[in-house]
Amino acid sequence: MARVKTRILIISDTHAHIPALARAEDELTLASDFKIATTGFRAPLPEADVVLHCGDLTTGSAPYEYQRTINMLRALRAPLKIVIPGNHDRCLDEAFWCRKPSRGELYAGTHDPDHRTEALEILQEAKADGVVYIGQEGVYSFPLRNGAVLKVFASPHTPEYGVWGFQYDPEKGHEFPIPAGIDVAMTHGPPRDVLDLAGFNLPQYGVEATRAGCPDLFTAVAKARPQIHCFGHIHEAWGAYRAHWKQKFDSTQKHIAAEEAIDKHTSRSVVALADTKPITPVDPPATEAQAAQLLEWSKQQGVHIDLEDGRKGEETLFINAAIQGFLEKPSHLPFVVDIMLDEAVDS
Repeated sequence: MARVKTRILIISDTHAHIPALARAEDELTLASDFKIATTGFRAPLPEADVVLHCGDLTTGSAPYEYQRTINMLRALRAPLKIVIPGNHDRCLDEAFWCRKPSRGELYAGTHDPDHRTEALEILQEAKADGVVYIGQEGVYSFPLRNGAVLKVFASPHTPEYGVWGFQYDPEKGHEFPIPAGIDVAMTHGPPRDVLDLAGFNLPQYGVEATRAGCPDLFTAVAKARPQIHCFGHIHEAWGAYRAHWKQKFDSTQKHIAAEEAIDKHTSRSVVALADTKPITPVDPPATEAQAAQLLEWSKQQGVHIDLEDGRKGEETLFINAAIQGFLEKPSHLPFVVDIMLDEAVDS
């Protein structure tokens, strides 16, 4: 089957932020003081064949936040924008939003039934402008304007932590039915042990980052081996990791550990937050080389990754594309991935 080069723009956790206009003074600020960095979320975002937004369109799930995010997506230079919800988009989770809140529950006063109706109307109206909302976990196929077909597994579900939407009991787990041969696994949360460190390592204060990823999700991804697994949710774990799968591992286990399935010797980190240091509240300031790299990526409005030589079934590019960073600022860069997809077959 013929293959078609396709460019995918990947973002997550925008929380109703919109890209900032690039200004010359931003670059001067970054160059003069490496501890103060311009945002990486800068307009115009790169042109692409398709945009993937991995959830947390909002912070408080208010209708005006959905409208703000949808207007931002409409303006992106891509004919198709695919969107899933995140835990902050809780009014989109009908089971959560329509239940009776427990006494004293956080956000108990925000369960206005009209919010859900208004949000769904905003999302439905956006479909005419190429914004496709996926609210249900499952497998979807999208014929693209460039002649390729994109096969996606989408899921908004994350382990329960606080009072939010689309969550499941981590003790009971969640089955992620990702089929083999899928191009992209698009989830809100990360898999266990890959780009999922929550918090900062501050040994001087006795604080350590903790793993927040889902072991069920990693197990499903390890078995399916999609070309890309993109997500967000854990803001400080922003980055990209190109994993090469071991030829043999025990796939019958309930939970497969990353160290059992990923060959660390042939895998590599493409970029991590520590490499760019867009905001450095606790770590040493960025080096001159790090500041120069961030400035170059900021000029390009994203981190570009060439996956055209990717070996389907042998490698997976993991991407944590959370835009929101420290102090709730949109300081992280989007990702732009070039990938080969199957050509669409006329039915």
